[in-house]
Amino acid sequence: MKRRRTSFTLIELVVATAVFMLVAATAVMALYAGQSTWRRIRQHHRRLNEYIALDRIADTVVRNTVPFKWQNESLADKVVFTGDADFLLLTALRAGHENGAFLFLKLYYNENDKTVVAEYRNAPLLPWLETKNSTPDTRTYPRHTEVVASQVASLKFLYLIIDDNELQNLEDWDEESTDNGNLPVAIQITVTWEDGTVKSWLRRVGGTSCFGKYGN
Repeated sequence: MKRRRTSFTLIELVVATAVFMLVAATAVMALYAGQSTWRRIRQHHRRLNEYIALDRIADTVVRNTVPFKWQNESLADKVVFTGDADFLLLTALRAGHENGAFLFLKLYYNENDKTVVAEYRNAPLLPWLETKNSTPDTRTYPRHTEVVASQVASLKFLYLIIDDNELQNLEDWDEESTDNGNLPVAIQITVTWEDGTVKSWLRRVGGTSCFGKYGN
């Protein structure tokens, strides 16, 4: 009577090991692909939220920018607006709002964190007191700070003015930029992310409606 063989041959062990390694490699690759897909989905979702936040600022704040003046230390009436290449401070109209008719915005690029930051306040943000790196006293007039975009390489502003009935682009704006100290007719916001993505938002300023012939 033949005895039943209970052990495995070397070939069987090699084949079983190869099958196990193939299944394990397939599982690892599937897990890595799933993690990569999830990471890309999270990145796209975060970027989409950043686009939405920048759209909101462009449509509800920049588009509603109005000329607003305040006396400086010399008691001279100065417009509450700063237009630098990487720093924007403005006054926007929000009629009927419970916290007042005006919203004051400070939008700038934080080089340390590589972020675009927006600061909002119901009381005036005065250009001669506010800079990109200033540390404000928020005890009397609190402000809301929002990180609009992260992993940003640069933030640039472009200001469109009318001079001698011609449309011109300025990287920096001041009250002497135009004959009457008018606000720019439009402001362009350009954000460049570290992955190379570049997006721009161009909005006409609400406080310059007399220049309606230049379109939307």
